Amino acid sequence: FKVGSHGATIGRGLIFDDDFSGLTATCKAGKNSYSIIWIKKDEQNHAYLKDVNEDGFLDTTNDAIVSDTEADYFALTANMSLGNDISLSPFVLIDKTDGALSTETARSIYYIGTDFDMKMGSTSMYATLAFKTGETETGSPAVTTDQEAYALIAGVDTGMIHGKVMYATGDDTSTDENEDFKGLSGQSHYWAEIMG
Repeated sequence: FKVGSHGATIGRGLIFDDDFSGLTATCKAGKNSYSIIWIKKDEQNHAYLKDVNEDGFLDTTNDAIVSDTEADYFALTANMSLGNDISLSPFVLIDKTDGALSTETARSIYYIGTDFDMKMGSTSMYATLAFKTGETETGSPAVTTDQEAYALIAGVDTGMIHGKVMYATGDDTSTDENEDFKGLSGQSHYWAEIMG
């Protein structure tokens, strides 16, 4: 059980890998472990002017208003042994934001996926598959944009030789959905040693 500032890695860093303020509760059952994680992403007030005048400039004659921002991550993770040499680590994470954050006024995004690890003698193989789904709202009145994306990592390490492939979807501007896969604020996954 951890409260306060500590770290967590979700989705091999493809989703999240950073220190944070929040809470982690972990339950162990034999070789398996299960965790509930709450990450406080942002909590603040944003003051801005109400209107833009006909020339496109902020109308300073109007009083500023305040928008409260509440941004949190909630995650369920597991680390399950499927034998001596195979493990599976599924995860579900919710990115929930209410209030102005960047250009968005609200966000409800779900990341669902799993890590897979297998060892055969001196050779290790691993993979991570992650799906992103949900919606964001921008502007007033709110315009909703569906989010549908996925990413894949797969690699092998023989000790002397190792390699990895990565694939993530990009946004297709011809559709109304956003297919661009992006991790969370705090995401950190290096694709080569020179990058880390």
